[in-house]
Amino acid sequence: MIVAMLGLLTYLSVTGMMLTTDAFWGSHWLKEAHEAGAYAMVGLVMLHLAGVALASVEYGENLVRAMFTGKKLA
Repeated sequence: MIVAMLGLLTYLSVTGMMLTTDAFWGSHWLKEAHEAGAYAMVGLVMLHLAGVALASVEYGENLVRAMFTGKKLA
């Protein structure tokens, strides 16, 4: 998930910067590609949160608390 999110973040950064250049200013296909990437990122974030919730229930521990405190049950 981390690799997918970092790759998509790179894609969004590149397409976003391309939209500010003179060569691609107002490019409809690039705007659509950037928007699709943004929606894909929202989907990945939702899947990631669902996975954390599922793992918390499955393993019987609060993983979110463990991420913030750095302490996990033995």
